[in-house]
Amino acid sequence: MPEQRRHRTPFPTATSIAAPGPTRAAMPRLALSRPTDRFVLLLGALVLADLVFLAIHVAQETVPGVDDIMFNLSEDRSHAEFFNYIKYVWLGAAMLGCTWLTRSLRYLPWAVLFGYFLLDDAFGVHEKMGTALTDGLGLPDVLGLRGQDLGELLFVALAGLVVVGGLVLAWRGAPAHWRAVSREFAILIVALGVVGVGFDLVHAMADGLGLTGSAAVFGTLEDFGEMVVVSLMAWRGFEALEDLRRPVNGVASLPARALVDA
Repeated sequence: MPEQRRHRTPFPTATSIAAPGPTRAAMPRLALSRPTDRFVLLLGALVLADLVFLAIHVAQETVPGVDDIMFNLSEDRSHAEFFNYIKYVWLGAAMLGCTWLTRSLRYLPWAVLFGYFLLDDAFGVHEKMGTALTDGLGLPDVLGLRGQDLGELLFVALAGLVVVGGLVLAWRGAPAHWRAVSREFAILIVALGVVGVGFDLVHAMADGLGLTGSAAVFGTLEDFGEMVVVSLMAWRGFEALEDLRRPVNGVASLPARALVDA
C-alpha cells in the first residue's frame, strides 16, 4: 500500500526556544535623560498658565468692564503672585527631596535660596532692606532712579555675592548631577535678575521721567518675565528630582548615574 503522508505539526526547535523573537517586554527601553514627555507637558502647563494670567491682565487694562484687581500682575497677593508662591514651594520641596535621596547637603542651599525667594515675593524683603540701606547710606536719586531703587539694587548685589561665594565653595569636588543642576539654576537666576531687576529699573526710570505708558509696559514685562523664569526653574527642579528618584529599567539616567560615578 502506498505510504500515507501524515501532516506534521511544526514544533519549535531548540534554536527557536533558546532565541525567541523580540517581544514588547524584552525590548530595551531607551534610557533617556531629559526632557521627558511628562516634564515637557509640565513645562507647557506652567507656561500656559502664565500666559492665561498675562492675557487676563492685558484684558483688564484694555477692555472696558473687565476689572478685577486680583488678576493684576503688579498687585501684591494677586492670583498670579500666589501661583508663583506655589512654584517656589514646589522648588524647595524638590531640592529637599534631592537632599534626602543623595544624603548630601549640597542641595540644601538651593532649597534655602528658593525659600528666600518665596519670602521676598510674599513680604518684600529686598524692598525693606533697600529702604534700610538707602536711609543708612543716604543714597541720592540718580538718572530718574530713586535712592530706594539704588538701595534695593545694592542689597540684591550683596546677597548675590554671598550666594555665588557659597556655590563656588560647594562646586569643588561636587558630583556631576549637582553641577549640572546648579549650572542651569544659575543661568535661570541670572535671567530672573535681568527681568526682575533690569525691567524694574527701566520701569522706575520711565515712571520717574513721566513716561506712563512705557512704565506700564515695562512693569508688565517684569512681572510676566518673572513668572516664566520661575516656571522654568520649577520644571527643572522637578526634573532633577526625577533623575534621582526614577531610574529607567533599574539603571539611572545620565545625570543620576554621573552622581554615583563622580
